Amino acid sequence: MTWMHVHHPMLLQVAEGATDLRTKEWSGTWLVRADYDAAPFTTFSSIFQSLGRLSGGVVSEYNLQVHGTSRATSFGIWVAMFSLSSIVFAFTDSIGMLYVTVPMSTFTFGGVITIFAPLCSELFGLLNMGMIYTVLRASVFVGSLVFG
Repeated sequence: MTWMHVHHPMLLQVAEGATDLRTKEWSGTWLVRADYDAAPFTTFSSIFQSLGRLSGGVVSEYNLQVHGTSRATSFGIWVAMFSLSSIVFAFTDSIGMLYVTVPMSTFTFGGVITIFAPLCSELFGLLNMGMIYTVLRASVFVGSLVFG
């Protein structure tokens, strides 16, 4: 049995199968006691989010320059993939399936984050881009606090 700090709320679901799940919000992290080691899942999330960030930027620029697809369309596709993978992740009930859904969710989340900043600058211009981007990024965290 191990105690671990989980920095990402999505990874709290990793510990759902624990016999004694105690969560306390403590300075932005959750303290979780689990019957198994969650290190592979946190490693997968870091690696695949990095790969998703690289892929999101490359695919978005390629589609924009070669195919003329707008960045908003690329963003919509990445958000749809992220939503689908998050739904699959939410209904996962086995540890083995987590090895598929955690990388899938974090990969697509990385792609969404990469395309988000250039999309904001294209939609709202560069004059107030910093303020608008900050408000839009903060809305993700405020929404998770309100609805989570």
